[in-house]
Amino acid sequence: MSIFTDSQEILTNVLTNKETFSKTLKSFLETNVRSNEELSKINHIYDGFFSRYYYFEQITKEYLTKATNLLIVTIGVAFVSGRELKLNSDEILSFVEDTFNNNKEKLTDELRKAFLNYKAGKDVEFKGIETGSREHLSIMFNLPLWFVSMTINQRGKDGAKDIFKSFLTRNSPNYYMLNSLKNLDDAPKEELAKFNSSDKLIYTTKEKKNPLIKNFTFVRTNPSYEKIFANLPKFNNKYITVYEAEPNNFYLRFLNENIYKSNVINIAMNSINDNPEIIKEVALLQIKDLFIYESTVGQLIARLAFKQDCLFYLPYSSNMTKFFTLPEFRVLFDVESLDKIIKNDKKDLYEISTYVEDKSYLVYLVNTLDKKEGTKLIEDFIKDNDEFSIVKEEEIFPTTQNKSFVYYCILKRTAHA
Repeated sequence: MSIFTDSQEILTNVLTNKETFSKTLKSFLETNVRSNEELSKINHIYDGFFSRYYYFEQITKEYLTKATNLLIVTIGVAFVSGRELKLNSDEILSFVEDTFNNNKEKLTDELRKAFLNYKAGKDVEFKGIETGSREHLSIMFNLPLWFVSMTINQRGKDGAKDIFKSFLTRNSPNYYMLNSLKNLDDAPKEELAKFNSSDKLIYTTKEKKNPLIKNFTFVRTNPSYEKIFANLPKFNNKYITVYEAEPNNFYLRFLNENIYKSNVINIAMNSINDNPEIIKEVALLQIKDLFIYESTVGQLIARLAFKQDCLFYLPYSSNMTKFFTLPEFRVLFDVESLDKIIKNDKKDLYEISTYVEDKSYLVYLVNTLDKKEGTKLIEDFIKDNDEFSIVKEEEIFPTTQNKSFVYYCILKRTAHA
């Protein structure tokens, strides 16, 4: 087997079975031993393929009679191997021709020329793709066409383009002090000197090489959440529940900054196994009445002995922030999946809202820019539940510093249903 066929097998499996690359690669390596050098090349091909998937898909449509997962992968593996890895052209084209022959396709002189031009640094010019069209934007920013159309329809073309441009920039390392959420790049060195190795920092990337902070303990969080905390009162002698359907460090930031030890705190998650550090981290806070458990929304409600003074609902969402962190997510996640998520979120929101105390708070938080999952869902909820009113809602879009989509709404209950 070659690096081309190995990559072809793994990437085709990712597309066909809609599994993450890491899971598929792990399964592949259970039966196939590969050197570190070969693994590095496979990872490079994976990254290059999914970072330009919609470009390679269009090449396949342009030059072949059909665009199956296997054929799109074959084109992508070939083009990435040629330009990025600078591997032998004859070997690459032989691999392409073999796959094409087995799938009743032909490696034409026109496609061969396009490959060699790409290897030399020249991109393919597509016939029939108008500059500025939705198809063109999809290829340029490597975003699914449904996402491009949805964003333009909801935000207008100029607003959508600003959002799309954020996909072209990489995260820059940003580090934050726990007590002030200050960017360490801007912090005076004399202020840094006051901290010791037991202090915690909030950071937004995995980068830990900054010499100023190499001896600190790190906790990941999303700085956008600070806006939520700023619009809530400090709680004392209250019943508070945080429900997270998927892994999120929201709970830790909230507990560190806003919780008094006299409160009764519930932290419920769909899977505690996805948060292995949770017990250790929360234990440091020494909250007396703290309950952590694995739970669905229905199971959570069965556990609550009292209506809550503040209930945070973080459902399983489209989590479009993954567009930045998992290259395959832009391809595997589709509009059908989004519609199903919205339907489930709405049902659970209506159910969980009945467990909010009078004159108390319900916070809805999702990582999305789709209005149907955010502002429109809450608008429908308010129409059906007029005892709730909006205290604050906000949509936060990605920037060069903070690569995340956030929609949150703080609701207050004014009367029992």
